[in-house]
Amino acid sequence: MDFEMPTVRELLVSVFLISIPFQLHYLVCFVIFRHTLRSKRPGKIPPTVPTTLPLLGNVLAFVWNPVKFIEATVNSEPGSQQQNPVQLRLGFRSVFLVQGQENVKQLWKEKSITSANGTFYYALRYLFGMSARASRRYLLDDSGTAHKPQAQSRTAHNNRIAYGNHRLFAEFLTGPGLGPLVGRFERGLAKRVRELEVGGAWVAMDNFLELFTLDFTGVALEAICGPVLLALDPDFTRRFWEYSNGMSSLSKQLPRLFAPRAYAVRDSLVESVRRWHEYARERFRPEDVAADGDADPYWGCRFFRRRQEVLLAVDDFDERAVAAEDFAAIWGFNHNVILAAFWAAAEIFRSPALLARVRAEAAACASAASPVGFDVDRLVEQPLLQSIFAETLRLHVHIYNSRSTGTAPVPLGDWTIPPDSVILLSSSPAHLDPNAWNAGRHGEHPLDSFWPDRFLVYPGDPFSGPKKKVRPPTAPNCKAAGHPGTPVFQLDASMAGSWIPFGGGALTCPGRHFAKRQMLLMCALLARDFDIEILAADKALQNDWHTYGFGSQKPVGRVPYRIRRRPACEL
Repeated sequence: MDFEMPTVRELLVSVFLISIPFQLHYLVCFVIFRHTLRSKRPGKIPPTVPTTLPLLGNVLAFVWNPVKFIEATVNSEPGSQQQNPVQLRLGFRSVFLVQGQENVKQLWKEKSITSANGTFYYALRYLFGMSARASRRYLLDDSGTAHKPQAQSRTAHNNRIAYGNHRLFAEFLTGPGLGPLVGRFERGLAKRVRELEVGGAWVAMDNFLELFTLDFTGVALEAICGPVLLALDPDFTRRFWEYSNGMSSLSKQLPRLFAPRAYAVRDSLVESVRRWHEYARERFRPEDVAADGDADPYWGCRFFRRRQEVLLAVDDFDERAVAAEDFAAIWGFNHNVILAAFWAAAEIFRSPALLARVRAEAAACASAASPVGFDVDRLVEQPLLQSIFAETLRLHVHIYNSRSTGTAPVPLGDWTIPPDSVILLSSSPAHLDPNAWNAGRHGEHPLDSFWPDRFLVYPGDPFSGPKKKVRPPTAPNCKAAGHPGTPVFQLDASMAGSWIPFGGGALTCPGRHFAKRQMLLMCALLARDFDIEILAADKALQNDWHTYGFGSQKPVGRVPYRIRRRPACEL
């Protein structure tokens, strides 16, 4: 029997016929989607983003090109001035993507919102290498993060993992642990800056980012974990950033066969944390704790000592599960703030005028009584430095926040999120919302560019400040340049739905205060002690979207630079 190859035309016809059901499915979804968006019915459930794949839904587009997908959902209603919540079909699960300034602000106020245990499960299971058996404890914990468990919860006290973690992080980053941590970091950073092998002559360096990822990350790790982790594994810092750069392979749940290096690096880091734990358990004695009640030479701080007690009491948790938990904490303490500090410093040194202004603010905070040479409490309240901090995070932090609705529906304006639903927020629509942000008097400071004054309000200039301005016909014709008077930093509750690098509501990131001190002190010390010329082209200083959704983005290219130490008389 002869086999005859089909012609190109026959193949195209076959493909078209096969695609008809998928096209019809998309068309029906599209009609329902648009109809729901335009409906005036109160309490409506957000519509599902159209898809051609009935079973997979939006999962392929969401996972493989999240930047483009999120942008498409923001622009799903052409001509609309409003960002609407939508529903995503990710396989057999539905997730509600909440966007829009007022919707986000209302969500933060909602008391029925519970913990983000689903996100913690996903991250620990697939990104940080926790076993399926241990990580499922997050899915089984329905007790919430408050001291009193949710009324319907049957979770045993030792398995209240969300509450235990929330309490420990709050104590460490906003409670009694913060002061000692701040002191250790500031002393370590000042020492590292003094010891940089840079003299008064210009020295060409390969990558400005490595000053932060290698030198300054080591300072932060020792302040948080103590000296033992890096003593046992001196290569930990380098592999930490190799892991961070390869997280996209893990997030897509690629088989180990297709991403062997990403898995190997991740596993080696978790193992290093486990060995650190083992070393500390064998040697720590209560009398090793410093006079401040926090630091010790083995665990580093009370936070990690207490984590051993709390986490090892959870059913199904073993030493490797606790190591994965602590590696996740170490990643969270360092990844976002180190990259954000790099971006802030790069922008400062790219502009001689901005550098001069930063040096003036830093000089006003000089203090001979401080081991770092600054009154850091005063430094972090300087208006320009605060504006640089806020603008850096607006532009370069693109992160997902998740919440659960619990047993009650959540009203968001005209919309309603059903009970027992997963809510996802991406910071990108909020941070780049043209309806919320000031882009300058004539749009000369677009939202995809860095404007250090975006968060500054100047006396007599009604067009300054972060909020979008509507110019009335009789608006005074103030000059945009040469603002008179001292500016005031502005980031108030009215922007709670637009500036969300730390999330919001009851689960706002407790590390935000420490991160701000870290960032601004790094920038101030570099500006005071060094002249730096950034030699990279603008195209290298764009966000690399490979780790979109995880927080601060790294630059897409290398950032060569020149550096020299400033004379002591200029300090």
